[in-house]
Amino acid sequence: MNYKAIGLMSGTSMDGIDVALIETDGHNYAKHLASFEGDYPQDLKQSLRIALIEAQDFQSAESCKSAFRNLEEEITIAQIEAVETFAKRENLKLSEIDLIGFHGQTILHRPNLKNSDQSFTVQLGDGQLMADSLGVSTVYDFRTHDMKAGGEGAPLAPIYHKALSSKVEKYPLCFVNIGGVSNVTYIEGEGADPIAFDCGPGNALIDDWMFEHIGMAYDIDGATAAKGRVNEAILDELMSHEYFSRPAPKSLDRNTFAPEDLSNSISALSLEDGA
Repeated sequence: MNYKAIGLMSGTSMDGIDVALIETDGHNYAKHLASFEGDYPQDLKQSLRIALIEAQDFQSAESCKSAFRNLEEEITIAQIEAVETFAKRENLKLSEIDLIGFHGQTILHRPNLKNSDQSFTVQLGDGQLMADSLGVSTVYDFRTHDMKAGGEGAPLAPIYHKALSSKVEKYPLCFVNIGGVSNVTYIEGEGADPIAFDCGPGNALIDDWMFEHIGMAYDIDGATAAKGRVNEAILDELMSHEYFSRPAPKSLDRNTFAPEDLSNSISALSLEDGA
């Protein structure tokens, strides 16, 4: 049986709300039907940047979620409005949709602490509010439930990669997904379960660097970075991070590689070299 599903995603780059309509059997078949990208309001983006910093101080998912209830509601309403805009643009009746997949907004991800009782992940998004508002069954809180089942809670894209691989005739294959954090999916053969893990920082650090220096939270077409030169000493220090020698499965928080420990070296770089 196939379903029509709307998927919602706002990754760690926080640059907007992606909406996609697919037809799927939930396993191996996925057909893209339409998509749309909506913007977060600027004040909401700023609130999210602050939340990413403040969330680092919390020691449990419950206390963190509680502290950001108002922000969670704002995020949910923004994504509800994105679905409504998308449906209007596509002349789509929400009654035709079987379900909505609602990722929410990750503000903290601690999946692999030595004390597993203290490992947790936090996504802001009220699935019940969305379901009630749109009248469509809504599935959410994916990362938390994956961790409860013994997973890392990230990355999530490999489930979709496996469905996409059904269209490919040549194996093995890899997918590389560069978001705020980068991840890789390896599929050895037809029907094989994917092997996947976060492989390092993606767009998050360059977005933060650009925002801090020129107030724009991304490097358009990579033009700034293209003018710079790699500082090999700083790169070597970053590449010595213990994460790279850790076996999979493994995952990262958006700020795992934030360069606080390199602040003196980083601050001496030009805009282009830092990018």
